[in-house]
Amino acid sequence: LVGGIVIKSQATRIGGLVLLIIPIVKVFAYDVFILETVYRAIVFIGLGVLLLIGGYLYQRYRSVIREFILAK
Repeated sequence: LVGGIVIKSQATRIGGLVLLIIPIVKVFAYDVFILETVYRAIVFIGLGVLLLIGGYLYQRYRSVIREFILAK
């Protein structure tokens, strides 16, 4: 993501965002089944809070984010 910002490449920025999604999917698909119940609940709550914060920030700065991602 930082490389895409530095070289001003839209494809690299989008690729960086996709790479950020991979750990989130990994937590849901794999790590949750290995953890004990208490830790599983903590992981889901923490991930939920992070996703809520991300959603709030996206709503607040939607135009800036779209401009940033789609800038060529």
